[in-house]
Amino acid sequence: PFRLVGSAALGLMMILMIVTLYINVKYEWFVITQRLLGLVLFLGALHAIFTGGSDLRFGGGIVSLQVYMISLLALAAVVYVYRSIFHGSFHKYYEYIIKRVVDRGNGIYDLELAAKDRKMNFKPGQFAFIKLQTEGVLAQVHPFSMSSAPGEQLLSFGIKDLGDYTRLLGE
Repeated sequence: PFRLVGSAALGLMMILMIVTLYINVKYEWFVITQRLLGLVLFLGALHAIFTGGSDLRFGGGIVSLQVYMISLLALAAVVYVYRSIFHGSFHKYYEYIIKRVVDRGNGIYDLELAAKDRKMNFKPGQFAFIKLQTEGVLAQVHPFSMSSAPGEQLLSFGIKDLGDYTRLLGE
């Protein structure tokens, strides 16, 4: 059965890599393919551990290598579950209000925000994940670079119109 798991993992990985690299899909589908790749790698590791002909197989392989791979597999499973399910539960959130959108030309604009309660402390060059709760914009989380200085009144993000989401933000 684990040989079949390995074959299925290899086939799925090839399909997901083609989708990721060569097919222009919407952002939601891109995120789904990336999460499925994590699952495929997990299945590939199971195949490597339980299939005969490998130094990882149980009952005849190198024990220290087996312990190492099982530890990595367990750690990967914990990280995968955390990122997929609990990712938003352990982060600081700051509420901001959109003050204005400044068009800089050539599909580039600044999104200027004012703090609703407390301001975010940041250093120049950092980025933040933004989730807008605005009508007409999908409630997705995207990373954007901060373009304002830390001491300024408004928090600005420099954004280039590169896809569906960033185009909606500019509008």
